[in-house]
Amino acid sequence: MKQSPSENAAFFRASGWLVTATTLGGGFMFLVQVVAIRWLNDEDYGLMGTLFQALNLSMIPALGLQTVFAQQAAAAQSGPQRTLLHITARNVLTATAILWSMAALILLLTQKDLAAHLKSDRLLPLWLTLAAALPQLWLPVWMGILQGQQKFFWLGNALVFNGFGRFLAVCVFLGAMRSGVEGAVGAALIGFSGSLVLCWIKADNPERGVSEPVDFRWGGWLKQLLPLMLGLGSSTFFLGYDMIVVRVHFADEALTGHYAMAGLFGRGLVIFTIPIAQVMFPKVVRLAGTRQGSGRVLLHSLAATAALAVFGSLAVTGLCLLASAWLDGQPALNIAGLTAIRDSLGEAAGEKIRNVVTMGPWFMWSMTPLCIANVLINHLMAVRAYQYFWMLVSVAVAYGLTLAVATPASPVAVIQMIGLFSLLLAGVSAMAVVRNNRVSQTSVAPANGNGASREQK
Repeated sequence: MKQSPSENAAFFRASGWLVTATTLGGGFMFLVQVVAIRWLNDEDYGLMGTLFQALNLSMIPALGLQTVFAQQAAAAQSGPQRTLLHITARNVLTATAILWSMAALILLLTQKDLAAHLKSDRLLPLWLTLAAALPQLWLPVWMGILQGQQKFFWLGNALVFNGFGRFLAVCVFLGAMRSGVEGAVGAALIGFSGSLVLCWIKADNPERGVSEPVDFRWGGWLKQLLPLMLGLGSSTFFLGYDMIVVRVHFADEALTGHYAMAGLFGRGLVIFTIPIAQVMFPKVVRLAGTRQGSGRVLLHSLAATAALAVFGSLAVTGLCLLASAWLDGQPALNIAGLTAIRDSLGEAAGEKIRNVVTMGPWFMWSMTPLCIANVLINHLMAVRAYQYFWMLVSVAVAYGLTLAVATPASPVAVIQMIGLFSLLLAGVSAMAVVRNNRVSQTSVAPANGNGASREQK
């Protein structure tokens, strides 16, 4: 099935909007950090970062939830299928609410000890963090439904609102009300809740009056979720594990801070290209039975992702080379204004910039294969090629063990390790896609001269 020019245009239009929405949402998230740095002292800012990290830890299973619901929503064409989709959503939301209630009970019993462990005497930030965790866990369910129903406009709006709502709230809470870390965490609660309500309103309701029975089975659903969670989590693991290793291994806290700043380049590149895979996913689900149709969508996604990743890496590399030459006092950059800025830098600031511009290009090029791997992994999950997820997990485990056991000589050596294993993950993913395509072609190949397929026979 060949895609028409209008379908190709719609694909790139949807991808472009989600990339724009992700950029806007991420930009507002960055501004939240700027506001927090301006109005919070170092102690409160550290507590805020710790609590936000606790929220981020819940995103790995949530990533699998969004994909499962995107897959089910994309395949839901009949009335019973749509009804089953919403019955599944209701059951999953109820189950996560029960788990969240258990976490609330644990927090109630351990709140004072936990606050002391976090070097704080305030309990409200802990409860606000827990409150924000519930809409964060529910949000992927409805975002997955919007993704599967190809309502990319509203999916993008939810991404933007999550960032903009949080930014607006943190400006009011911190800038106007001086509410401290409680306001920063409360702003996250507002961002997640607003996005959740928007997705819930815009998701299609199931058709009424369906006469056929609808049966939901937890066992089959969890069997589908587990490989998705682990398969997609294999690439997500590459985005944060290295920071823990660097923080533990290198004693220079300033250097680890510089590493985190440089990491914003590479991690931002991956996040910037993820929307392309999100647009591809429901299309591949619907075209899974047509080799040419799903293959063309994959090729378009790979081409767009590779172009964005390479362009971004080249741009950052060029800027970092210019910044390095500026710090070295190259004559071509001896412009009055730029020279004055360089001369006004202290030793610590100059060292920070030099470390960041040295590690920045390494991060970009090391994360480029991970961008490609994300597209390939999403394709495998979209066509339900779950038998290959163990290969992806094996690469992630090998990467984690290597960084844990090895003794990197410098932060750049850690980044190089990321690049090596990201390239390996992309290669394994490509091999799995090729193998799965060969198996699919064999299963529908003509069994005799008159063109009858094996399935038809």
